[in-house]
Amino acid sequence: MILDLQKYNYEELLAYHNVSVAYAAYNLDLGAKLDLSKKHEGKIVHLPGHRQGSITVAELDSVELDAIYAHIVDPIERLIIKYLKKRQDTVAKRKELVACLSEQYVDSVIEEAINRLEQEAEIACTKDLICLPI
Repeated sequence: MILDLQKYNYEELLAYHNVSVAYAAYNLDLGAKLDLSKKHEGKIVHLPGHRQGSITVAELDSVELDAIYAHIVDPIERLIIKYLKKRQDTVAKRKELVACLSEQYVDSVIEEAINRLEQEAEIACTKDLICLPI
């Protein structure tokens, strides 16, 4: 929109300009928020815990646990923590974790270890996802 410089004084033009800039910034911010809110709609790959390729138990041997996990001595619990640390976002689907560890352990034993870690507040769990707090 072009304003007539003869009709308006400088203060009015500046006020209009400032309002226009603020309105544009608001719309950009609103657009960015809408874009972020729709980021996870329709694309499975953007969801947390999305499969990033199969991880094997052999790959977990290379993962080093920090000193804060020194009190965890159960090998299954340590493998669960290592599995979550191996994931880029430290979030995994429960069935993928169980599938990985079922190479060496029975599913019920893995579920018991997950429940123990959840009760000790080492991990956070939902019905389908498991997360390692950072």
